[in-house]
Amino acid sequence: MSDEPLSSFEQMFKKKNHKIIKDAYVLSLDYLPKALIGRNDEVDKLVEMFSPLEFRGYPANCFIYGKSGSGKTVTIRFFMTKLLEMLEARKLLDHPLRCVYVSCKAHRNSNAVLYEIISQIDPLTTIPRKGYSLDYYYAALWEMIKEKNISLVVVLDEIDQLKQNDVLYMLSRAGESKLLPTRHFITTVGVSNDLLFREQLDSRTKSSMEFKDVKFDPYGVEQIKQILCDRVKSAFYDGAIDDDAVSLCAAISARVHGDARQAIDLLKSAATYAEKNGLSRILPEHIDKAFEILEEDTVLSFVDTLPLHDKIVLLAAAKLSDTTKGATDSVKVTSLYNKLCVMISERPQARSTISNKLREFATMNIIKDTPVKRGKGGRTVQLNVSPSALEAILCKDFSLEDLCEYKPIGYY
Repeated sequence: MSDEPLSSFEQMFKKKNHKIIKDAYVLSLDYLPKALIGRNDEVDKLVEMFSPLEFRGYPANCFIYGKSGSGKTVTIRFFMTKLLEMLEARKLLDHPLRCVYVSCKAHRNSNAVLYEIISQIDPLTTIPRKGYSLDYYYAALWEMIKEKNISLVVVLDEIDQLKQNDVLYMLSRAGESKLLPTRHFITTVGVSNDLLFREQLDSRTKSSMEFKDVKFDPYGVEQIKQILCDRVKSAFYDGAIDDDAVSLCAAISARVHGDARQAIDLLKSAATYAEKNGLSRILPEHIDKAFEILEEDTVLSFVDTLPLHDKIVLLAAAKLSDTTKGATDSVKVTSLYNKLCVMISERPQARSTISNKLREFATMNIIKDTPVKRGKGGRTVQLNVSPSALEAILCKDFSLEDLCEYKPIGYY
C-alpha cells in the first residue's frame, strides 16, 4: 500500500479474484459436516447410551475422552443433532429435549457453568451473570426447566478444566431429588483430553454420575484424507488443490498424532499462502511451506489441551531449558517435575510414566530427546519450541498459576 492519504474503503480493501478458497467457514471449528467420517463405532456407543429414550427411560451420563483432534467435539455435536431429529420424527418424548454446550475452559466455576446453561436455554433471561449465591443459580435453573417444560443434555467440553465438581453432582441428582418435573431428566456429557480425569473425582460424584466411557483413538491417515476430501469439495473451487497435496497433508497430521483438526488448519494455511502469492492451485510444496509456518504455533496450541501432569512435565522442561539456555536431561526434568507437583499439592506420577511422557512428546515434535553419554543414564531433552513461549502457554492453566514465577535453582 502506498503512502497516499486513505479516504475510502476501496483503497483499503482492494477487490481480489479468489481462485482457491470458496467458503472458509467449512475449514473452521464451528463447521458441522453433513456426514461424519471415521467415527461409526463411537457413535454406536453413544446410541446405546441414549437408547433408553426409545422406551421412555433416561440416557446415561457419558465421558468422552481422547487426544486433541480425534473428533470428540464434532462427533457429540453431530450425534446430538441427529438425536434431536430422531426424537422429533418419532415423537418419543412428550416434552422437548434441549442440548446446551458449555466450554469449561471459559466457564470454570459452578456459578459460571450454571449461568451459561441458563442463558443458552433462555437468551433473553434477566437473571444476572454474577453477584448471587450458588443456590440462587441452581434454583433458577430448576425453575426454568419447569417453566420451559424441557429435559436437558449438558455437554461440558474440556470438563477437566472445571475448578469445582459440585455442579456435576447436583446435575446428576436433580431428578432423584425431585427438583425436576416428573419423567424429566438432565444428562451430562463430559468431553476431555485427560484420560485420568474421572479418577480424580471424589467418590460421591463418581458414584452419582456413573459415567459411561467412550474412548476416541487418533484418526488414521486414510480417515484424515477422507475428512480433508470432504471439506475440500465445499471449501475450495474445483481443481484448486492437487490430490498429492491432500495426501501429504493427511500423512503429516497422521504422523504427528492423528489430529484431524491440525490437518484442516494445515490445509487452510496452505490455501491462504497460495492465495497470498497469487497462485491458482495448492501443490505439495505449499503444504510443506504451510507446515513450517504452523508447526510451532500448532505445537503450542496442542500443549494447551494436554492433561495436567503432561503440562507439569513440560513446564519442568521449559524452566530448565530457559535457565540453562539449551538442552537439559530427563533426570533433571523428572526431579523438577516432582518438586513442582509438591508445590501445587499434586501426587507425582511414577518415574517410568514420566519417561513415557517424554518419549511421547518427542513423537509429537515438542521435544528432541537422545541418549545421554554412557554411564550417566537418562536422555537429553531439548525443546523444539521457545521455552518462554511454552511456559507462557502452560501458565494459562489455573492449576499452574502459582508456578509461573518459580525459578529452579541447583538443577544445572
